[in-house]
Order: sequence, then C-alpha cells, then structure tokens
Amino acid sequence: MRFRGTALLAVLAMISLTLLLTPPAPESSQHLTPQVPRTMSYDSDALSWPGASISIESGAIGSNNECTFRDSGSGLPSPANKGHVTIFDTVGLDTTSCTRTIITATYPVNSIPDSVWEDIDPQAAQLIAARTLPVVRHILPDPLSSWSGSLAVTVRDPLNLTITQTSVSLDWSGTDTEVTSWEPSFTDTWATWSGWSRYAGRFDLAGGDGTYAYADTAAYYKNDLFCPGRTNTTYSAHSVTYFRGEPGGKWRWTRSLSYAGGCSWMLHDTVTLVSP
Repeated sequence: MRFRGTALLAVLAMISLTLLLTPPAPESSQHLTPQVPRTMSYDSDALSWPGASISIESGAIGSNNECTFRDSGSGLPSPANKGHVTIFDTVGLDTTSCTRTIITATYPVNSIPDSVWEDIDPQAAQLIAARTLPVVRHILPDPLSSWSGSLAVTVRDPLNLTITQTSVSLDWSGTDTEVTSWEPSFTDTWATWSGWSRYAGRFDLAGGDGTYAYADTAAYYKNDLFCPGRTNTTYSAHSVTYFRGEPGGKWRWTRSLSYAGGCSWMLHDTVTLVSP
C-alpha cells in the first residue's frame, strides 16, 4: 500500500503547528486526542483484491477521547479442515468521528492470490505458512481430530511500515463434545528503530473443563518522536488479540485496538485471521 496525500514534510509541519500545545498523554488509559479533524486515506492495493468487499465501521470514543475498534467473529472448520485466511485492511481512518473504511477478503489458505501476498506482513505470512506446511502430530485415536488457527493485528505508519503488532495462535485437539489438548503461542513486536516502545502488556491462556481453549495477548505501545512537539505522544493499544478453539473445531476470535494522542490519526491496521 502507498501513502496518499500531501508530502509528508508538509503534513508534519502542519501537525507541529496545530498540535504543539496538546496536553501530554500519561502511560495509562488516560490518553488525550485533540478534537480537530483528523482524516487519513490510503491508496491500497486491497481495493483490487479478488472478491474483496468494502465497508464502513464505527468505533467507540472513550471518556478520554481514545478511539477504539473492537471486532469479533466465529465459525466452523472448513470441509476437510483445509482452512481459510481472512484479511481486514483499513484504507481510511477518521479518529475524530472514530470511523474507518475496511476492505475484507477471504481465501482458502493454500490459494491466496499473489497480489494479496504482497500486502501481508511477514509475521502474519509466517502464521499462514505454518498452516499450509505438513505438521507432524501425535497419532490421534478415533474419534479425535486436531485443528489450528491464529490472529495477527498489525499497525502501520503512513509509509506502510509495521510499527506495532500482536499475534496469537492455537492448536487444539478433541472430539465433537470435548477439547482434550491445546498448545498456544504469542508474539508482540514494535519498531524500536522509529521510537516505539512497549510500556505494558500481558499473555493469557486457558482451557476450561474440556469446553474450550484460548490464547490472548495485549500490548500497549507509545512513541514520543512520531509526532512533532514535546507533548504529542502517540499511542497504539492492542488491548485484545484473542483466538479460541472449541469442540468439533468451532472457533472464535476478538480484536480490540485503540488509537490515541499525537498523530494517531496517521496510523492504520490490518487484521489477519487464519481459521480451520
């Protein structure tokens, strides 16, 4: 994807003039977002993805003006458990009204078009590749089956460089009525080279009475240099990155992401879901 708009230097100069007096955002949920129009569009290759759809999503503006988008979904395993990849790509963002424009596309995990692969973040691509490679598993006695899924949340800057990311994956086995075993994994990364740092986070996993197993992670990032001005700290909060497996290969996912402070309106995200 390519950044579309006025030259980056002109944008930064304008931001430095309008946001210089913005109050600082503390390292907690007490983030402050300037109440002036903030809209960004992206000339995205996702607009030409085969079978893609476009939609407008409204988020929630918090008591401290942070803009939060929360998504979720669920499903059954595909025939023969071959798996699918669903990508949600943000191509427009307005943090003042907390709305965004999303391109959504779903493909069989082993039939992703080359034009789509070009826009997938390397970490998300690894999760997809892991799903397509032959996996050596313990021999499962009938009627046990095994499934796997993952969720990656990638936030990028106007130059389309990955700056913050969280992901979870889950392998689980069982029957149509019980989850008998599971194996989770987690990642969270950030672009230290451009001033981003992680100031809080957690990893969580559980399985309950054979009825489910899940992996969840959260990570909270900030950057004091991304936006001109001493008080313009920018925040990217991945508060939920959750994937859950259930008996019979049923699955659920949830993602919650907040933008706040400084130049948060210049950020955009991509969600990559790999389902059984």
